[in-house]
Amino acid sequence: MHMNCQPKITKVYSFVIFLLTVFFTSQLQAYTEIVNPSELKKRLGNISASRNLSNIKVAVLDNGFAGFVAGSGMLPDSAEYIEGPLKTQSNSSHGLGMAQILWAVTGKTATGPKIYLVNTNGFTNFKAAVDFVVKEEVDIVLYSQVWMFGSNFDGKGFINEVVNRATEAGIIWINAAGNLGAHVYTGSIGEKKKVFSFNNRLDENNFTVTLTWNDFAESEFECSAKDMDLEILNAKDEVVASSTFVQKGEAPDTKNQNDKRSCYARESVSLKLLERGVYRARITRKSEGFLPSDTFRIVISDEKPESIIFTDARVGQEIMPPADNAQVITIGDQSKLSAVGPTQDKRMKPDFVVMNSKVQFTNGNETSGSSNAAALVAGAVAVMKSHNSMLTWQKIQNYSESLRHNYMPSSGLKPFQNPPPLLANLIPENGSVMLHPATGRAVIFSREEPLDLSPLKYFDLVSLNEDDIFACKVDISDCDVFPKARENSLSAPWVEFRQFKKISKSKIPVWKTFLAE
Repeated sequence: MHMNCQPKITKVYSFVIFLLTVFFTSQLQAYTEIVNPSELKKRLGNISASRNLSNIKVAVLDNGFAGFVAGSGMLPDSAEYIEGPLKTQSNSSHGLGMAQILWAVTGKTATGPKIYLVNTNGFTNFKAAVDFVVKEEVDIVLYSQVWMFGSNFDGKGFINEVVNRATEAGIIWINAAGNLGAHVYTGSIGEKKKVFSFNNRLDENNFTVTLTWNDFAESEFECSAKDMDLEILNAKDEVVASSTFVQKGEAPDTKNQNDKRSCYARESVSLKLLERGVYRARITRKSEGFLPSDTFRIVISDEKPESIIFTDARVGQEIMPPADNAQVITIGDQSKLSAVGPTQDKRMKPDFVVMNSKVQFTNGNETSGSSNAAALVAGAVAVMKSHNSMLTWQKIQNYSESLRHNYMPSSGLKPFQNPPPLLANLIPENGSVMLHPATGRAVIFSREEPLDLSPLKYFDLVSLNEDDIFACKVDISDCDVFPKARENSLSAPWVEFRQFKKISKSKIPVWKTFLAE
């Protein structure tokens, strides 16, 4: 009798589970859809109808995909979750939201694109994720996150070395610029400033202060021998938190919790439930071996946007790895929190901005920022790839560069055709030379800030006003700084140098979908 009842009980339980699954899935579908996905497509330049999306493979790399249920309708039925060797993802649903935005832009067809949700919580998982996308010959990677360390602010270092394996395999890697606008200070070791003020505007606030310096190798196993410490002080000059790892070129003993050695050129303090008020971050150089030209960076990342005012932040050089990678398509948006470059090696980043990154979900949530912007562009690129299988990250980079030229000031200037070698040698990297039609005076533009005049060896010239003009005779026998008011006094054969005085998102190309031939 007992044996006869068991199948009936099993069937009852199975039916109840089925009903619960149907109910739960319907709730997910009801509350996690994107409002008006067709409007998202219009923002990106009226994306044309997709085709062959089932052949396009997209990997969304993220720390958390909480809430994902395969076959629930929130993503294509073919969507897969890839755990990673550590099998620990965060409780965040950030990655799921990014995948939903991407899919909405492609048209939300059941057939594709093929979407992999790849857990990258931790560096071990991150490396494994890149191994996976290379092995699976994924077309596009969307990574809407950045690392606070691992790069020398120039697109190199061990984080970017891992990413390069993907881009060199032909994968189009799309990365968020990060939402660290006005939350970064980048300076040189030789400068006198060692204390940096910030204002915590909320009680019981949680945020992180990270100090890094340019001593990261291309391998995570090569350890820094340059040592710095970080302390957080309150208004009474009391130390409320500190990070004092020892960098001496040796890896720590992972079995010894008291081992203070660190392999990385990084100190980080996570502040929990901190009272509102003014605080300061103090850095201390603890070892020899630093050069005055060596660079350090302080980053404040808050959980609640705009809860921290970093008083001493410097505009620019806010791009973290791997968004600073030269082979990565970096996407920002027009908000003030979206990070901007240039990088330490004077490349402009992000490559594109999205004018409006706001996305509304049917549960009432509204998100925005560079993560959304990157997801929107990744969806557009998936559609573009379905039209043109030969689309590469190099072609997208070339498109960005062609649009940048449209932002070069004109003022009646025309391109200087075949400038003499002496003049051509003075053109800064990523700069250009134009010719003033009335005076015949050459005008050299630089996209970088500040304008690097080191090739001219005139370090003693000081610009007092924002609109000052640096000018030399063509034979470089005489150089001077002229106020803007005296511009008309310059005539041939002078060479005038100009630069963009402030880093502005208006100088960054706005994303518009194109079809690369």
